[in-house]
Amino acid sequence: MLCKAAAEHEAGGAPEDGAEPAEREQRVRRLSLVSDAAACGVSVASGVRRVTKIPFGLKDKLKEELCRMEDLGVVRKVTHPTSWVNAIVLVAKKDGSIRVCLDPRPLNRAVQRAQYSLPTVPELAARFRGATVFSVLDARCGFWMVQIDDVSADLCTFGTPFGRYQFLRLPYGINCAPEVFHAKLRQHLENLEGVESFIDDIIVWGRSKDEHNQRLECLLRRAKDIGIKFNREKCKFGVSEITYLGHKFDANGMRADDSKVKAIMDMPYPTDRKALERFLGM
Repeated sequence: MLCKAAAEHEAGGAPEDGAEPAEREQRVRRLSLVSDAAACGVSVASGVRRVTKIPFGLKDKLKEELCRMEDLGVVRKVTHPTSWVNAIVLVAKKDGSIRVCLDPRPLNRAVQRAQYSLPTVPELAARFRGATVFSVLDARCGFWMVQIDDVSADLCTFGTPFGRYQFLRLPYGINCAPEVFHAKLRQHLENLEGVESFIDDIIVWGRSKDEHNQRLECLLRRAKDIGIKFNREKCKFGVSEITYLGHKFDANGMRADDSKVKAIMDMPYPTDRKALERFLGM
């Protein structure tokens, strides 16, 4: 049943990498990083950085990725003057491709964050009380599900050897991106029972297999409606135990992840003051 529900979602969800069908475009509200001057203002008028030097061996990959992102409507090339031009960072993926991320350190210092609180481990443990079955789903390119307006797009302009581009979707690298995406996702999932989200991870839990499966089906239907797809290789369905945020959750409650504890136990015993300070993280 779980495989059938997941397969149906794969067949009807959003296209690859967060691109959405035109008929779903109206369902995604535009987000503005500067829509509320009190909460999301910009304290510095401008910031222009030099174009990031790209190794010769990566230039073709960068050009290919920029073209792909243009086709998906994630970025667009710009020629008009912009007050902000950010640097970029290229992150290598396991499949050999690259991810283009902003390096917006000056912008991050200027943007005043909305400060949306994320759930804590004790809060999650309290909500999971009585759960015996779990599923964990990873949203594919989740940040790209959130559109940004033209003012925000100008803030997210970046320089490349091929000219300037700007993001039309929430970019990786912006300091408020995780909490903004989490808040937007919670708006869509808040009335679903037994469903918790933490940034781009979604957890479904149930006190029985039937209850869990019903909740999972409701989540997959909602995800299909709003155009979210998941990284199938990163998802876990119908398991009795999950490892999350450095802790294990199961029918008995919460405990520390054994691998994290082992790393501490295996650390060399401090023999002097400097070693003790390193051990304590001072």
